[in-house]
Amino acid sequence: MTTRREIEKLAKKAGFYPTVKGKGSHTLWQHPDGRNLLISNPKEKDYRPGTLSKMLSVLNQGEKGE
Repeated sequence: MTTRREIEKLAKKAGFYPTVKGKGSHTLWQHPDGRNLLISNPKEKDYRPGTLSKMLSVLNQGEKGE
């Protein structure tokens, strides 16, 4: 599975940077092209499949030219 630290590494590699600390354990990351990614700290060690899928889809949008 995937941890918060791994998602943050992927976000940095994709060009995202942290902007503001959100409520609780959430952090908003932005990309120069305007995309936003909200990274939460999962209660479990790993993200749930649906949450992980949504975050990965935001990260991969730029690779597809969308």
